[in-house]
Amino acid sequence: PLIIVNILAIINKIDIRDVSTLNIKKAENKYKSDIKDHIYENESVKVVNHSSGYSFTLPTNSLEYDYSFSELRCKYFFDDCVLTTSFEDKNPYPDRDKDDPKRGWEIYLDEWIIRYISNEEFLQVNNISKIKETVHSYEFLKDYELVNFTYFINDCKNYDYPYYNIAIIRKLDNYKEFYLFVMKSKSDRNDMFNSIINSFELLERKGKAHNVEEKYPLCENPKWNKMTKRYFKKLVYQNSVDWGMFIKSLTSRKDGSYRYIKDYYKDNGLRLDNLTEHDFELLPTYMHISWGDKFNYFPSTLVNKLAKGNGFNGKKVLHFTFQYTANNNTSMFGYSPTFDILRGKFDEYFRQLARDIKKYHYPVLFRLNNEMNTDWTSYSGIVSLLDPDIFITTWNYLYNIFEEEGVDNCIWIFNPIHITTPYCNWGEYLSYYPKGKVNILGLTSYERGNEKKYQTFRKMYKALYKKNTPYFKNFPYVISEFGAGAGGKVLFNYEKCVFEEKEIRRNLNKQSKWVKNMFKEFAKQEDYVKNIKGAIWFSVNDYAYVNGKNEIMNYFELDDSVMPTIRQLKKGLQK
Repeated sequence: PLIIVNILAIINKIDIRDVSTLNIKKAENKYKSDIKDHIYENESVKVVNHSSGYSFTLPTNSLEYDYSFSELRCKYFFDDCVLTTSFEDKNPYPDRDKDDPKRGWEIYLDEWIIRYISNEEFLQVNNISKIKETVHSYEFLKDYELVNFTYFINDCKNYDYPYYNIAIIRKLDNYKEFYLFVMKSKSDRNDMFNSIINSFELLERKGKAHNVEEKYPLCENPKWNKMTKRYFKKLVYQNSVDWGMFIKSLTSRKDGSYRYIKDYYKDNGLRLDNLTEHDFELLPTYMHISWGDKFNYFPSTLVNKLAKGNGFNGKKVLHFTFQYTANNNTSMFGYSPTFDILRGKFDEYFRQLARDIKKYHYPVLFRLNNEMNTDWTSYSGIVSLLDPDIFITTWNYLYNIFEEEGVDNCIWIFNPIHITTPYCNWGEYLSYYPKGKVNILGLTSYERGNEKKYQTFRKMYKALYKKNTPYFKNFPYVISEFGAGAGGKVLFNYEKCVFEEKEIRRNLNKQSKWVKNMFKEFAKQEDYVKNIKGAIWFSVNDYAYVNGKNEIMNYFELDDSVMPTIRQLKKGLQK
């Protein structure tokens, strides 16, 4: 044993004179190739992450850890702190400029990591203070670059960890790989964090990091009312797919929009029902906390007229998407309600939402904060101090309020998007998962329909099945929004950073063929589609503001100009 200790000491640059005081423990892990050592000495623990190739020292001898998602990130719990570390290697830009490879790193850093946490306006609007000025140093360690942020979330009475320290560490000759350290604490631990960062060392990688691939158990809420229990059981065991068309968000504002929305659904919703000769089983809608300072409320009158489905009565089941945004995710440098949720400012509003949903009584497929693993939602990790745990905390916050209010008809959907952006490990979708508080896995993968290459439904959703199966095999899936585009009028050229005008609906034939083949895939009943119990086409176009006006960028709307696609939809639904 002493020989082994000495060898480890040499490898990890430990003073061999002190080996008698060392206590080396292998971190518990079911994968032998995922090698991590914890070396205890006096009042410190040296964490040696061989599989990701780095080490650091924690100034504590009281340590708990979580390596369940070791491929993505490692978590350490000590004193009044939680430290998350990750090895990052997803930068897509390292070879963007052959003559200046550093430029690719700078683009990634500014666009995908520090875009919000380095923005003074964003911090001010969300009442987040800098404890000290940002450190950007090339002298932290020899041949390393360090970017270091220190923040405090003000007036945060309902959150245990208002202090944040964030460090990005990169070896100067490596423009693809870096290391991210995010530490949150109950008190100011800036000096402790600096000592951790100063102890950082790169090591030769040995072995391979692994996620612990445990199948999450299917969760049913024992408090559901009889109607909701019966509907959920039907959904789990049915071999068919329930369909829906998103055409317009419902609203409950007292500004005259009620009649407009009602008439819109009457004209457009019934139109699609009639064209496809299919009574759609799901009624999808979206609602945000507010638009600016005007709150949105559960549209009770509209859903009682347009929905009231229970899976058996021939009416539409409500699929309700609720998002923590005050600007429809359009002003990302502005206000994010997430931090005020931590401050308790929406408690009564949430309770009113809970009471309204309970009063509706019929089952609600409740999708909260979809596409969180992105950079375009107000509740995403990149907006929330690079900490997906904040997403989980605010999810649990609303969930617990619903439980306290006795909501007995809410079926919760967790819905990441198929490819995580920013491209990273720390923000992969599993890091956002609120264990035990999800009933359905939501799927989202679009074929935007603008390029010559057109991905098939099979390729897209088979990839999602492969990604999700190790964890969510037991769950029913609902494709809570998807579509295949016919080709927009403008297309963004990422090489030239400009919009280019294109022939609109140029890929209509590909779109209709995509729909035809999609139904063939469902008919085959291969494993990758068996868990899919519902699907909602997003029949609304995406727009871009170009040359002073809005132009269609992604053409998803099922209007009269895409009748070949609607005919294929009709044929598929009839089968």
